[in-house]
This record gives sequence, C-alpha cells and structure tokens, in this order.
Amino acid sequence: MQAERGWLMLWGAIGGWYSSVGMGKDCKVSDLPSLVSQVRKFVGQYGGALVEQFIQGREFTVLVVEEPGQPDCPRVLLPVECCFGPGEEFKHFDLKWREYEGIGWTALDAAAEPDLDRQLRRLSARAFVALKGCSYGRCDFRVDGAGRVVFLEINPNCGIFYPRDAQGSADVILDLDPL
Repeated sequence: MQAERGWLMLWGAIGGWYSSVGMGKDCKVSDLPSLVSQVRKFVGQYGGALVEQFIQGREFTVLVVEEPGQPDCPRVLLPVECCFGPGEEFKHFDLKWREYEGIGWTALDAAAEPDLDRQLRRLSARAFVALKGCSYGRCDFRVDGAGRVVFLEINPNCGIFYPRDAQGSADVILDLDPL
C-alpha cells in the first residue's frame, strides 16, 4: 500500500472531526492491517472515518480575516510554518493539547520565498471566499518536496485567544503579523 499511494492519515468523522480528537501518532499508517485497525477504531468511537493521503513536507497555517463590506477581499495575515520537534511529523491530539514543546512556529520569510508566500495567501483568500467565510478562518497547507502546495483544510471556527502558555497557531499569527 505505501509503495502505491504513500502514507495514509486517518481522522475521526462525525464526533471526532475537530481539534484532532482521537488522533494519535498511530493514525499515520502504511499497511493494510494498520489501516483496518484504525478505521475500526474510528468507526467504533465516532461513527465514521476519513482516510486521506499523508503529504510529507513542510506545514503552513494562514489566518484569514473578513473585511467588512468587502466579502470578496478578505485580509490574509502572515503565513506561519509549523516546526515539528524530533519524532513529530503532524499535529496529533497530544502534540496540540498536551506536549506543546514538540511544536513551534516560524513566520514565512516572504523576501526569501515570495512565490510560496503569494501562493499561500492567494489560496487562503480563495478558500475563505468560496466558503462565504465570515469573521475569520484558518487555512492549513502542506508543501511537498517538489514545492507543490496542497490545501489540507479551512477551519472556519479555529481556536483563538488561548492563554500565552498554550497558544494556538492563530494566536501566533496575531502576535507576528503587524496587521
């Protein structure tokens, strides 16, 4: 399975669809027995499972903010890169909510990577407008080894204004972007 499709990632459908609930390191699978085991776990706990290809590479997050009176021109804030600690490859539940030291954030250097900056901002604005976004939303992307940008999701109600010692990615963006 890995040779044909690459690594697969599992998410809980229905009740486990938010905040990486139920998602552990073991949700990245590369063989059929592991896939079947994880799907059974998610179906049993949450009533369904979403299986998608895992994109190896860099991960970015972009916060988009509605501009009052301009629904087709949202404000797109500074893209930030998720920097994973040793042994970490993706944001699972424990990493996001218990083991904060395994994850860090760095502002994308637009001067060093102008094309990537433009592409992340453009795709984020398009996703927000396409979903008729209001208020704010956070877009997540992976960039593979060939530089291909892959849209993962838009979270239209992402967590924001967490305490300083437990900030989420949207809080980091608000700290780094001069608005």
